[in-house]
Amino acid sequence: MKKGVSIFLLCILFFGSTGNIGYGKELVKTKNVIFPESTLANQTQTINIPNLLGIESISVDNGEVDYSVNGDSVEITVSNGTPIKVQTGGEYIPSDTKYIEGHTSPSYNQDGYVANNLEKYVYSGSYTTEQRKTQTESRTSSTNSFPNSITFNSGGFTGPLNKSGSSTVISGSPAASKFVSGIGNTSQGKQEIYKYNSSTKKWTYSHSVTIAPWITQTYNYNLDEFTGPLDAVYTSRSAITEFPVPANPVNGQTHIYKQYINYYKYEGNVSKPDTRVWKQIYSGTVVKPAVDTRVYRYRGNATKPAIDTRTYQTVYSYQVTFEYKDWSVDPNSIVLEGIPLDGVTQYFQIPNLALYQKDKNVTWGIWIKPKSLSDQTLVSNGDIELKIGNQKVYGILEINGEEVNLGFEASNLHLNKWNLLALSYDGNNAKLFFNNQLVAVKSITGSLQYDENLDIVIGKSPSSNASYFNGEISQFSIWDKALSNDEIALVSSGNFQNSGIGTWKFTSVTNRVSYDQSVNKNHAEGFYFSPLIVLSSQEVSDIGLTLKWSKHSQAISYELKRGKNILYEGNSDTYSDRPLVSDTDYRYTITPLSEKGEGVATSETFKTAPGSLELLQVPNNLTFAPMKLRVFGIYSGITILII
Repeated sequence: MKKGVSIFLLCILFFGSTGNIGYGKELVKTKNVIFPESTLANQTQTINIPNLLGIESISVDNGEVDYSVNGDSVEITVSNGTPIKVQTGGEYIPSDTKYIEGHTSPSYNQDGYVANNLEKYVYSGSYTTEQRKTQTESRTSSTNSFPNSITFNSGGFTGPLNKSGSSTVISGSPAASKFVSGIGNTSQGKQEIYKYNSSTKKWTYSHSVTIAPWITQTYNYNLDEFTGPLDAVYTSRSAITEFPVPANPVNGQTHIYKQYINYYKYEGNVSKPDTRVWKQIYSGTVVKPAVDTRVYRYRGNATKPAIDTRTYQTVYSYQVTFEYKDWSVDPNSIVLEGIPLDGVTQYFQIPNLALYQKDKNVTWGIWIKPKSLSDQTLVSNGDIELKIGNQKVYGILEINGEEVNLGFEASNLHLNKWNLLALSYDGNNAKLFFNNQLVAVKSITGSLQYDENLDIVIGKSPSSNASYFNGEISQFSIWDKALSNDEIALVSSGNFQNSGIGTWKFTSVTNRVSYDQSVNKNHAEGFYFSPLIVLSSQEVSDIGLTLKWSKHSQAISYELKRGKNILYEGNSDTYSDRPLVSDTDYRYTITPLSEKGEGVATSETFKTAPGSLELLQVPNNLTFAPMKLRVFGIYSGITILII
C-alpha cells in the first residue's frame, strides 16, 4: 500500500433510505458520565461512542455543561458546580458506653473507658448459718464391749455421741457342746492270705487283703451349728468264712484262709460357737458451723468519650446525562454452506488475473462467520483488502497513490453468524457495506492502483504467513461494477445471481479446489487441509482387489486413480480392480467431487497376494489346427492365451 493514509471510520453524514438500503439502523440511547470528585470546579472528560451519529440532548446534575464532537469522540466540559465539603483525613469516633462486670475495683479505666463508684455485688460463693441437731447412731459388735462415746462427722455436722442405755443382743445365741453317737455307720471286709512252706510242710500267715473300702477313722460332724470330729468305734463282726486247704501244695503257694466283715459307728463330742451380735445406741447434739465463701466484685457502665480528628476540603462532583444517536446492523439470518479455516495455517489462493485490476467500477464481497475479533486478514491482494485489526473492520483501497481506509468497530460483527462485507469503488465514491447496510463512504475521484500485484489470498496476509482468519468462509465474489444499493441488498439475502468476473463458493468438500463459477474458471486452491475420506481394500487376491471408500455428505461423485490413470468416476463407494499382477504394490488415489470444487485426495498403497498357479502336466505332442491367439492376461509371470 502507499504511504499517504486517510482514515474514514463511520463517515456517515446522514441517514435515510436509498432504494432498498439504508445507512445503518438509527438508534437513540442514553448515557451517564460520572466526573469523580475534584478540587477543580471546571473539569473536562473525553469519551468514545462507537458508531456515533450525534448528540440529541445533554444535562448535568449541578452547574453547567458544554460538549464538542469529533468523530466518535465526545469532549464534555463541566463548570460552576455546587461545592461539596468532603472529609480528607482523620475520623470521628462517637462516644460509647459498655457494661462492666467482675471488676475488682470500684473504679475502672481501661481502653479509654472510664467509670467511678461501680456497684459492689456478690460475684460468687454464698453464706450458710450455723446448724444444730440431735443425732442418734448405733454400733454393733460380736462382743459386748463398746466405748462410752463415739465421734460423729457426716454432712458437715460434727460432735461426740454418748451411750444411751445398755447394749442388747439383736441376733445369734451363746456357745454350747454335746456328745453324739451312732452317726455315719460303716463296715470293712478282709481276707487273710496264708503261704505254704515245703520245708516245714505248714501253712503260715502271709498277709491280709481288704475286700471293702477302709473306713475313714474320723468323721467331720456339721449339723445345727454344731461341728467337730467323730471317731470310728468297732461294734461287731460278721461270721468268719474259712476256705479248704489246697491238696498237694507246692512251696510258696498261697490261698485264702478265711474271710470276715467288721462293723463300725462314729461318736464323739461336738460344739457350736457364740454367735450373738450386740448393739449399742449412742445419742448427742451435733453442730454444722457457719460457712462464708462469698467473693465480691464491681459492676456498672463505663463510658469512652467521643474522638473527632476529621479534616475537610471543598470538592466538585458532576453527573452528566445525555441522549445520542448511533447505528447498528442486525444479524443476517441467511443459512449458508461454508468451510472452516483453523486460524493457524489454512487459506485459499486465487491466481491474479489482469481482468481483476480494474481502475474503477469494481466490488469485492465475502461471506464470513468469524469466531473472534482478533487481528486477521479476510481477503487481500495487497492493494484491495478486507481485514480485522485493532478492534476495527477495515476495507482498504489504493486510490491515486493514497491508501484509503473505510471501517467500523469490529464489535458490530456477529460472532459465529454469517456476515457479508463488501467494498466498492465507482471512480467517485468508495463504499463499505456490512450485511445490507452502508456503514462507511468516502468521496474521492480517481483510479484504483495495483502496486503490489499479488495473487488474491483468502484467510491470511498475501505477503506473509501471518494474520490467519479463524472462522468459516462461504463465498467470495469480484464484480466488474460498483454494485448498487439494491444489488447489495440482494447479495445479503442470497438472491443476487450475477457471478461477476469471479465467484468462488466454499463448502467442506472444496478444501483442495474451489471452482470459479464465472466463465473465467480461475479456480482457488486450498492449502494445509486434510483428506476427507478413508480408502481401504478388501477381497485381495493374486489377480486383483476391491477398493472401498467412505462417502462425504457433500460429494456428488468420486474420481479413483491407479497411479496417474483414472479408473473410475461415479457416486459408488466401491470398485473392483482386476486383472492385476500378483504380489505387486499399487498406488490408488480417491478424490471427492462436487459442483463447487474438489476435496483433498486420499492416497493409499495396496499389494496383491502372491500367485499360486503351477504346471501340473506337459503333453509329449501338441497338435494345433489353424487359429488366432490373443493375450488375455499375465498371471504370476505366465502368459495365458485364449483360442
